[in-house]
Amino acid sequence: MLVPIPDERVHELARAREPTRLVPRLGEQLPQRRKILAHLGREREDGLLNVTEVLVEGRRRRADFACDVDHPQVPNAARLQHRGGGVQQTPPRGCTALAERAPVERDHVRAHAAQATGRSRCRLGVGTLRRVAPRSGRFTVLAGPGVIDAGAIAGLRAFAAAGNLGVANTWGAKGVFAWDSPHHLGTCGLQARDFELLGFADADAVIATGVDDDESPTERFGLAPIEVVAPADLDRAAGEYMAAGEALPNELYRRLAAVAQPGYVDEKVPLHPARAVADLGAVLAPGGLVTADPGVAGLWVARTFPTPPLAPGDPRRVVVPSRRAAGFATRLASDAARAGRTAIAVTTAPVDDATAVVLEQARRGDAGFVLVVWGAHGRLDTAEQHRQVIADALAAPGPTVVEVPIALDDTALLVEAAGEVVAWGGLSSPP
Repeated sequence: MLVPIPDERVHELARAREPTRLVPRLGEQLPQRRKILAHLGREREDGLLNVTEVLVEGRRRRADFACDVDHPQVPNAARLQHRGGGVQQTPPRGCTALAERAPVERDHVRAHAAQATGRSRCRLGVGTLRRVAPRSGRFTVLAGPGVIDAGAIAGLRAFAAAGNLGVANTWGAKGVFAWDSPHHLGTCGLQARDFELLGFADADAVIATGVDDDESPTERFGLAPIEVVAPADLDRAAGEYMAAGEALPNELYRRLAAVAQPGYVDEKVPLHPARAVADLGAVLAPGGLVTADPGVAGLWVARTFPTPPLAPGDPRRVVVPSRRAAGFATRLASDAARAGRTAIAVTTAPVDDATAVVLEQARRGDAGFVLVVWGAHGRLDTAEQHRQVIADALAAPGPTVVEVPIALDDTALLVEAAGEVVAWGGLSSPP
């Protein structure tokens, strides 16, 4: 039973500076002002105070802002300040704050897609004081790199298992599930039709966790209402979303498999890109790293690298950045090699100046890694030779450059399957 909060109790809480937590719940929209309105909720019989979610109007979720909390029962006004990823409540001059700190993450957004785009408004909420009643429906989960960064892989797997939920991962979250897991829906976010083909538009809700805006902005995957569960909350949220009804269609997995699976065993030279990527996975030692520059190389590595499931706490086995950065792959491979990991970087010809600088620096040190350059050059008599060439290069001291002839035109097969590449601004976007 809920009872109204008496005025004296509100003042008592304020004087005691008793911490409270915001409860994610749809609130009032303020389209004209960049202002947060927080309403005091009701006090449960167990004495816990609930406060509704806060609603923010702004162009980007990452924008800094400061605004007042406004409620007739709160003496004066508490001040909320947001700096990119957190909200801290502090009292303005002459005011006693109701709560000392209410940590907020961008991942706590709970809103419909039309109300959560970077262009319009977003809702920020904090972990709730109570468990949400389980819900059943046609749910799908989108997992981003924040899951791995937060060490929440086990939580994601428990969340999916408890609700019998399918999970699609962006390319920055490769490895959160084994490729043959019944929960794995595929890697997504790279091409224009990914989320459409995953059946997101048919879902009752898309449950997003750890998603990076640079990989998959809300306006791309928000084909259905979005509910966000922070990676740190996945364990506690297990069982709150239960899959029910007809399974969502997944044309993406089928279409990509029709390109990748024949490609893995293609014997042609120049190599099918999927064959080249599979060979890298075959020779890479456990705990090793494959990294690729954005563009054609990054697309095929992110799409087709056979990633084994990561154990909680393991470093990523494959990394393709969400933004273009000249020399990224070679720099990351060099750093990994210095840390004692087997490392392979993949880029496309011609090698850019930043990559050449990193190579020269690595040659003056003792970091041994392989830079694979895809293009028209390189010599392979047969496709089988490729794997041995890479293995020999990994065994060589210092950084080794291997030029490999690749049928780059096969990228058209991926475009036909899932639409134009949207990652990194497209394949033709300058670095």
